[in-house]
Amino acid sequence: MILSGFSLTAGAESTDSIATPSGINLSELEQFVDDYAQRYIGTMTAGDVIAIVKDGELLLNKAYEYASIENQLKVDVDTVFEWGSATKLLVWTSVMQLVVQGKLDLNRDISDYLPDNYFTKIRFDAPITIYNLMHHNAGWEDQVTDLFYHSATDILSLEETMDIVEPKQVWEPGTVTAYSNYGTALAGYIVEVISGQPFYEYVNESIFAVLNMTHTAIHPYQEDNEFVAKASRRNASQLLRRLQSPDRER
Repeated sequence: MILSGFSLTAGAESTDSIATPSGINLSELEQFVDDYAQRYIGTMTAGDVIAIVKDGELLLNKAYEYASIENQLKVDVDTVFEWGSATKLLVWTSVMQLVVQGKLDLNRDISDYLPDNYFTKIRFDAPITIYNLMHHNAGWEDQVTDLFYHSATDILSLEETMDIVEPKQVWEPGTVTAYSNYGTALAGYIVEVISGQPFYEYVNESIFAVLNMTHTAIHPYQEDNEFVAKASRRNASQLLRRLQSPDRER
């Protein structure tokens, strides 16, 4: 989902004289987005929903192409998309909220916030700070193993997952920048420790509820939000019907 902001021309009376920062008149905006989507969506990505918001007003909310190309399942505006690394925005927003509240210090050794003897693969004595986690330079050799599940019933808590996936520290903190999913997830776990809430509960209360994001979920299997849960099940049902369709056999 793409969220864009726009500046209004003073005294404008129609969309012909209201332009985006890049100079596109709002009256031409949908066509511009359609042209962009035609070039990239369906070629570089399977499908997408593009939403454009200005001052709380939804200017465009439009679906393009497929949720499943193989099964010809079209995207609609209620299609559920996985977060991917966009969740990092929620982690760092949560961290900075705790900083503002005086509950977290960006320059403090993160071991002060974690259980005793938390790390087992640390190589260097230099402290690791939240700044290091933010900048992806805590020194870890990141990995993607043991992070995927075949069933929602197999999903572990964030605390349990962090125990399983701790990578080796191969560089001294602050010396090498290397993209680290583990480092960001660790910051999310620190949010859990400080707030006393599961990360998804903290985000629901401190971000989604504040922004009135009623159709968004970050629960590991999306069952904490009725809209998202229903939409996810609907998408799965549509896919199952398509798989079982006689037309597909032909």
